[in-house]
Amino acid sequence: MREFNYERAHREWAYPEWEKLSGTIKRMYKMVNEDCAELKHDKDTGLPWPFPEFKAMFHGLPTAELAHAGHVIYGLGHWDYNGAREWPRSTHGAYWKFEHYVKQVLTERGEDYAKYKPYDTKDGWMMDHKEGTELDHEEICDVVKLRVAPHFDAMKIDSANFKVNGQDGHPFVIGLKHMVNARNGVLDEKCVKSAPCAMRGCGQPYDAHTSDTVLFLQRLGEDLPEDKLTEDELKTLSDLQDLLTKHGVDGVAFVKGV
Repeated sequence: MREFNYERAHREWAYPEWEKLSGTIKRMYKMVNEDCAELKHDKDTGLPWPFPEFKAMFHGLPTAELAHAGHVIYGLGHWDYNGAREWPRSTHGAYWKFEHYVKQVLTERGEDYAKYKPYDTKDGWMMDHKEGTELDHEEICDVVKLRVAPHFDAMKIDSANFKVNGQDGHPFVIGLKHMVNARNGVLDEKCVKSAPCAMRGCGQPYDAHTSDTVLFLQRLGEDLPEDKLTEDELKTLSDLQDLLTKHGVDGVAFVKGV
């Protein structure tokens, strides 16, 4: 299982990016730190400006530079931790106030602040294995990629061959009856098994739904026979068997390249 490593994000990205920010940006953050301690959100969730000239300073910067600074400074404060390198911290949330001003200015310009986000945790950015947990499918796939090169590319590990009571079927569907028993919106195994499948016309219990965990591989190379695998490919798969068994992968499927 992976989780976001906020200390590494702070150490390897936010702080180095902070050091690259211009002197103007850093002075503006210092002003937020010193002049906005008493400021709070208004009824419209906006944040009042301490004085008009300050807003003009924000508007005086190019959109891309301002948006990047907002993401950097927010990350610097949001991911801060004991032992992190020294930077101008505050006791009133200057980092999120600075970002709020950035968002207000970009909204006035008709710009989408999120569009300038320089990272995406969905792509695995700063996601590390959580100690004491098993490897998830993405992590297993990363290991497999190294083991099967250069004959294959590991595309993903996913569920396939869905069955209900042994017949061709579908994945178990979560419905409102399951969510009623969830704590803070989180479903555990007990909640999932508390009601039958919500697929229309199904109504079967959770344990009636089965599937296989499958590794999807793409063959690499040119002029490969379509009706059989080469000796090198077969040996690669044979060497992979113990690893797949260890992590509960039931089989392998092949996909064609785009």
